[in-house]
Amino acid sequence: KGDKNVNELQTLIGSEGSAVSQQLMVLRSKNIVIRNKDGNKVFYSLCDPIILELLEVAKKIFSNQLINTINILDSVQE
Repeated sequence: KGDKNVNELQTLIGSEGSAVSQQLMVLRSKNIVIRNKDGNKVFYSLCDPIILELLEVAKKIFSNQLINTINILDSVQE
């Protein structure tokens, strides 16, 4: 949440700076994130905070699907 620079995002997700920069470029082109400059520093933030809610719902859906798949596999192994 909030504005983050590339180094902060790199640390949060455990990825290389170049990969993070490339992904940010894609997200900017899709109007998902915006870039703000403060002197020499560049920060990125979500265009719309509702995106976080969307991602939480998607996470719950994928988690439920994973639980269902695990249950199916467990029943097959029995």
